[in-house]
Amino acid sequence: MAAFAPLHQFWGEIPAFLFAFMTVTLLKPSALAILSLSFGEYTILPILNGLGTCENWKKNSKDYEFGHKLLAIVCALFVATINIYSAKLSARVQIVFTVAKLIACALVIGIGLYNLSIGEFGSLPNSFDMSENTSYSSVALAFYSGLWSYDGWNNLNYLTEELIDPNRNLPLAIFIGIPLVTILYTFMNISYFTVLSKVELMTKEPVGIRLGDRMLGTLSFIIPVLVALSVYGTANGSQYTAGRISYVAARDGHLVDVLSYVHIKRLTPSVAILLNVDVNSYCLHFFQ
Repeated sequence: MAAFAPLHQFWGEIPAFLFAFMTVTLLKPSALAILSLSFGEYTILPILNGLGTCENWKKNSKDYEFGHKLLAIVCALFVATINIYSAKLSARVQIVFTVAKLIACALVIGIGLYNLSIGEFGSLPNSFDMSENTSYSSVALAFYSGLWSYDGWNNLNYLTEELIDPNRNLPLAIFIGIPLVTILYTFMNISYFTVLSKVELMTKEPVGIRLGDRMLGTLSFIIPVLVALSVYGTANGSQYTAGRISYVAARDGHLVDVLSYVHIKRLTPSVAILLNVDVNSYCLHFFQ
């Protein structure tokens, strides 16, 4: 629990308990629920478009919501199964899906660079026009949304016990990862603005699917497939760290002892992982 260790030493055990309790019961399960729903949406829309039934399903919102959430539950259960089965397998899965994430980023950025090269700037010249809404709450919401995008920077801190040479590799991963993600996300947003308007970017339909439909024609399914793989990889990483947080917090006496139990053969925090999935299912019941 390196994230609150300084607080623990200075303020005592109460901040440590509050951090662990909120992370285990709210932050990690809700993050997994959001990621699972994103996976479901990027998976179901290409399928329905391919079958030619997308609009009919959307009109019947209950059927669409059921299919959407069913895929989200399947994603969460599959992630949990892999993490319970083997920590090494989960790490290898993470590498594979990180590659898919980078391919998706490169494809979107390539589309943007192509548009810029032929003089198609779209809504990019007006993308930073803040005249419509300059309230403090809007700026705060923008910063909060940015924190979600870059949340992965602190996940590695929860795995210091499992890292090889953490004194070297942890800072190295952070110093390489954060600038790389910043560059990729910046260029991806530029690419989106070269194709889509600000109104289209703010709609509920995933922007990746809109961009693919607009630019790739019959190959538009590539982007949602890659994004779904990317989201799955993010969910896998979130689940991996969620289990470790519950395990260490219980081991240190901040949560019930049963959460510190590990599988007798697999040596994975199976009880903590199952707790995260259970609370995630509860969150999915209320999320839209």
